[in-house]
Amino acid sequence: MTRTDPTRAGRARWWTPKGRMLKGIVVLQGTAYRSTGGRVLARARGNPLLLLTTRGRRTGQARTVPLPYFSEGDHVVVVASNSAQERHPAWYLNLEAGPEVEVQVGRHRSPARARRLEGEEAERMWLRLERESPWYTQYQARTAREIPLVAISPSQPVDHDVPVDVERPAVGWWVSILSGMGLLGLIAHHGGVWRWWSGRVTPAVPRPAYQAVFWVAVGLHVGEAAYAVREAERDGRSASSLRWGFQTLLLGFPSLRLLLRRTARPS
Repeated sequence: MTRTDPTRAGRARWWTPKGRMLKGIVVLQGTAYRSTGGRVLARARGNPLLLLTTRGRRTGQARTVPLPYFSEGDHVVVVASNSAQERHPAWYLNLEAGPEVEVQVGRHRSPARARRLEGEEAERMWLRLERESPWYTQYQARTAREIPLVAISPSQPVDHDVPVDVERPAVGWWVSILSGMGLLGLIAHHGGVWRWWSGRVTPAVPRPAYQAVFWVAVGLHVGEAAYAVREAERDGRSASSLRWGFQTLLLGFPSLRLLLRRTARPS
């Protein structure tokens, strides 16, 4: 196994939750991931998450934990770091006792088999971790145990979502639309702002007209957001559909237009 130079790994330090805080985060992430099909709390430090279900080595009961993963051909790799603690995580001890597991990536579940990476396979993976997720090499430098790298091979193909990046409209759109909607809402629903505005800018326009325009605009944004979520789902972007929807709820068509350009299919 590659032992990372402690001085090299220690150049930067990453905050790592432990104890009850770590358990609480695991429960929250796992519940949100499963209930939304991997659309909410589906990443950790920029890496995608999966749900790994093992059988308790003592109880035989199913135990599910969210873990960051790295795609490697026909399998994925997870790291049994346990936040650099001096004992292996329970899920790793479970799969040592029984390597038949279940994995969920996004909405897709499959039976799978787990095995520990050894030799050159592990060496190559540690080099990748050092480049892409260097906190793992820092964890190895901080613990005396050898952190296992585990390859999980699904028995059925598990479709990975299209990358979850959400393209942002130009800053001008953010400033103009958010400020415009904010001002319109204040004019329509804040008495003091309405009196100032009607007395100095548009005295001939009645207040109900502003209220109607405001709620029509809100309705359009809601409809565009729902359409954005549906289009993202249809294009296989389930991990980012809620982000596209939220951005479109705020900005309306400028955000929806970017999504439609990305999901456009050749005629």
